[in-house]
Amino acid sequence: MLSRMSGLQLMGSIVDQQIFAKLVATYLPTLSAHLEKIGIPVGMLALPWFMCFFIGYVPWDCSLRAVDAVFAFGPNVLFQIGLAVLQLNEKKLLAVEEGEKVAQLIRNSDFTPNALMEVD
Repeated sequence: MLSRMSGLQLMGSIVDQQIFAKLVATYLPTLSAHLEKIGIPVGMLALPWFMCFFIGYVPWDCSLRAVDAVFAFGPNVLFQIGLAVLQLNEKKLLAVEEGEKVAQLIRNSDFTPNALMEVD
C-alpha cells in the first residue's frame, strides 16, 4: 500500500512539473525557450521548489513568505510564486549560457518578499 501511495504522490509531482512548464511557456515564452536551449527543463527546475516550498532556493525571507502563502491560499500559489521567481530573474537568466548557473543565479537573487508577491 505504501508503494502505491508513493507512486500517486510522484504522479502529482510530474503533473505539477508539466503544468508549470506550460504556464512558463505561456507567460514567459522567451525564457522558456532559452532554458530549454541551454538544457534546463522548466519542470525539473521547479520540482525541488515545489517540494520544499522554495526553502533554500530563493532568499530566506522570500521562502518564508512562500510558506505563509501556501498555508493561506493553498498549494496552487506555488505556481504563481514560481512564475514570479522566474519573471524577477528573467533578464539575468536570459544572459546565462550554461545550465549549471541557473539554480545558482536564482538562489543568489536579491528580490524582496514584497516584490515576489506583487509580480503581475
